[in-house]
Amino acid sequence: MPIGLYLHIPFCASKCPYCDFYSLVSTPAVWDAYTAALCASLEHYGARTDETADTVYLGGGTPSLLGPDRLSRILAAARQAFHVTDDAEITMEANPGDDLSAVFAAFAAAGGNRVSLGMQSVVPSQLRALGRRHTVDEAKAA
Repeated sequence: MPIGLYLHIPFCASKCPYCDFYSLVSTPAVWDAYTAALCASLEHYGARTDETADTVYLGGGTPSLLGPDRLSRILAAARQAFHVTDDAEITMEANPGDDLSAVFAAFAAAGGNRVSLGMQSVVPSQLRALGRRHTVDEAKAA
């Protein structure tokens, strides 16, 4: 029976006041180091099992914040280490307020086929109260 992989990407552009998930604001240099460490961990644990994954979920934080290159490296490492199936569901969480064109293109090219947009409301006053960075129009565009 295939397994599912959850890969936590703990970085956000800002911390929402309601969020209880582990996340922090950081720098591209930290994202690079985290990406390298995550890929090494995937290789390490993948070498110790013969499991096949049919689900890969990049959660967070805001995984899309890592950008196209880091996300592509992570998905390539997951595919190789855990023999991700061709029909796997591969999901990434994203903030609809970000410029996502290049991220979505790279994610799809790496096999990603599902996006979870962090859109907690379509009411502007509620978005402000929640500390969300995006607007209703940005969510629609995403």
